[in-house]
Amino acid sequence: MTDSPLIRKHRAMNLQLLLPYAPEAPALREIADSLGVMSPVFVPVAGAPLPDCILCELCVRVCSAFGHNALSTIGRGDHERVGPPFGETAAMACVGCGSCHEICPTGCITLEDTGTTRSIWGRTFSRRLTTAG
Repeated sequence: MTDSPLIRKHRAMNLQLLLPYAPEAPALREIADSLGVMSPVFVPVAGAPLPDCILCELCVRVCSAFGHNALSTIGRGDHERVGPPFGETAAMACVGCGSCHEICPTGCITLEDTGTTRSIWGRTFSRRLTTAG
């Protein structure tokens, strides 16, 4: 059974553990509403290096699956975070594909696209437009 009262109770508790990291994330708010969780039980996490990150590591896994390994988890316990490895301020191995941005369930990975550039993880990439000839 995947939707019993006991399962819903456990889902609500897991959500309570995630909400302090991203209390306003639309995806979490939607789940919270469906489970009847009106307000977080735990105090919000303040000063996180990547606000709204719930440490699901989907961005790290998709980056690795594409062979770039531009992201990693850094630290342990309440100091754990996601970002460029080895204390780098920019993800030097990032190719600007945006897969991490697309897979992030809370939308905490910012990606800025203009007509000619893309900025993500502290790097700006030139976007070359090609025309069919």
